[in-house]
Amino acid sequence: MSGWSVGHSRATAAAVVPFTEFTPGTVCPIGALDVTRGETLPVGATAVRNVGVRPGVTLTPMFGNLTLTSGQVVSGLDIYGTVTTSGSLGTPPTVTDCRVRGVGGTTSDSGLVLGHSYDMSGTVFEWCDFDATGQESGWLNGLSGGNFTIKYSTIQRVVDGAHVTGQGGGITILCSRFYDGYYESVWDDVAGAIRTSGFTDFGGKVWTPPFADQTGSGDVHSDGIQFAGSSGNIVRGCYIGGANPVGFASTDLDPTVSADYAAIQAYDAAMCYKNSCIIFNALDSNPIGVLAELNWFQGGAACTNLAFTGSTDKGAGVTLQNNRYVRSSGYHIYQKTGWLGTLSGNVYDDDGSAVSIVSY
Repeated sequence: MSGWSVGHSRATAAAVVPFTEFTPGTVCPIGALDVTRGETLPVGATAVRNVGVRPGVTLTPMFGNLTLTSGQVVSGLDIYGTVTTSGSLGTPPTVTDCRVRGVGGTTSDSGLVLGHSYDMSGTVFEWCDFDATGQESGWLNGLSGGNFTIKYSTIQRVVDGAHVTGQGGGITILCSRFYDGYYESVWDDVAGAIRTSGFTDFGGKVWTPPFADQTGSGDVHSDGIQFAGSSGNIVRGCYIGGANPVGFASTDLDPTVSADYAAIQAYDAAMCYKNSCIIFNALDSNPIGVLAELNWFQGGAACTNLAFTGSTDKGAGVTLQNNRYVRSSGYHIYQKTGWLGTLSGNVYDDDGSAVSIVSY
């Protein structure tokens, strides 16, 4: 089928019942899966969906990629493709009340949203669902690059909900729900190495290369938000992650081995991101600057991972403050020794006590 034409970028929204906008940190963003799966929610959160495509909006299917142009306003689309930009745009586009599903079968790093040269030219996304269900891939992230804003939206079934690299400028993410991350592993126990040839997993699925490997152990990294350097970023009032599965091995998971296959399936089915809710990778070549505040974090091997790889940028531009952590297995704040970022007012959600910090 042909793609949606620019002249029809605004679909009709009949009898829209708008969700109530809320101040970050005052209301916990809740997505549809929180309600349908009966998840244990942060203290004070009500099990009522309040983000994503708004009730009453009728979505019009669009088959193919959507390339945004300067100042374009798009609403009411169900996009079976990727959202991108046509270049460096003079006026930021706006996308509201849309579902973005992405493209399956990709064999290189990609995203549901992927700007021109990774620069989204200031595009604003509001009341959207970014959902790769049925298109999952170890290569597929949610929003990749820089220079975009997300508000009142949901992101699910991708490796990284947002993979931020800063092209064009910083990002702002407000009052959004990141959950239900995608997880896979292609480790080979016999060879003691990452697989490079095709195989059939314990469940009977046939896999063909190339395989995504982001960790050196054959599995995908899976973070709610990953910052690879970059400055001018804000994450405020979001709910990221979910409960970890318990009782499973977590490393060197071979999908052809029964117990390891069960662990892979459990991590993939869980509401968490297996590695972290949010990871700050400070890079000498791309100094990091992030304000993360008034969020709810839950799950992951290291719920918040404060990392650096060089010698000059050790996270001094990062402020992590006044966030609430839902207790789970794994580390809550995991900090590399020598980290220079600011940490203050971060507490456990259940009793308001200070979150433990573990250095490595």
